[in-house]
Amino acid sequence: MNATINVAVVGTGYWGQNHVKVYKRLDTQGILRFKKICDANSETSKKTADQYGVTSTQSFDEILNDPEIDAVSLCTPNDTHYKLGFEILKAGKNVLIEKPLALSSEEAETLAKIADAQDLVLMPGHIFRFNPLVRKIKEEISKGVIGEPYSLDARRTCLLVPKSECGVILDLAIHDIDIDLYLFDETLPRRVHAIGASPLRNRFEETAFISLDFDGVTSQIFSSWLFPNKLREAWIMGSKGTSYVDFVSERMLMFERRIAANAQSKLEIRDGPCKEVNVERKESLELELTHFVSCVRDNKKPEVDGHIAANVVKVCEAALQSLRNHSTVVVK
Repeated sequence: MNATINVAVVGTGYWGQNHVKVYKRLDTQGILRFKKICDANSETSKKTADQYGVTSTQSFDEILNDPEIDAVSLCTPNDTHYKLGFEILKAGKNVLIEKPLALSSEEAETLAKIADAQDLVLMPGHIFRFNPLVRKIKEEISKGVIGEPYSLDARRTCLLVPKSECGVILDLAIHDIDIDLYLFDETLPRRVHAIGASPLRNRFEETAFISLDFDGVTSQIFSSWLFPNKLREAWIMGSKGTSYVDFVSERMLMFERRIAANAQSKLEIRDGPCKEVNVERKESLELELTHFVSCVRDNKKPEVDGHIAANVVKVCEAALQSLRNHSTVVVK
């Protein structure tokens, strides 16, 4: 592997543009060499290439056959992730595939096994694992700051024209499902129950309520494409207090006011302060892509790999099965 890693970005739509911007910044810092972008849309490709001063191509095969490219960020539509990711790995290149890694856990696991067999880095774009606020939550749980956690509540909304390849569970709720697995050390929920709606008569759900049972710890997730406001927030309630995170404003609060037993074992409200938790602001995508490049350079396993991503998709599948069958699904 080259001392300097050569990278390419395939797919330069809304999120791919962010990868291009960060890679260009890392290039100027000497962390990598940003070799090329690829997009089937010639207008988009040229505009992005001119804006960031990089070489562009419309040919995916050109990326696959370029021996100088060591690593690829795949930022194409969700239903192309498996096919294109498969081809990138078969070409002997390391790859970061934006979430979801694939639209089925079976396909995701196949990609993970190919990467293992070829000793390549396969990293899913589970960006919230690199978010300083999420990392702070995990640290506070580990240190017992909120006591024993017993309930999580997440809301993630926006106004978005529904996607044609998947619903809101695999597009939005997957982030909060992934955060749950990260906070609980990759433990899968025992049971999943979901309800949803598609008032725009789309093929897939546009709004979903998901309940996850982590053996007594419950997680409630609400996701929707139909809200006029962008909401990204989470509550983590424990025996000693509650943490609140607003990912939009990048703020974290700790509430010590809670319900607890008194000396007579009667439940009562215990007053306590609400404090803002100081969390250093860092760009999650830059942290994620820097980690990806360092794993490629040093040939090390990433913090989140294809097998973890396959488990996240498995939980999404359970939620979708529950929604279709109007029943609680046991995760196996």
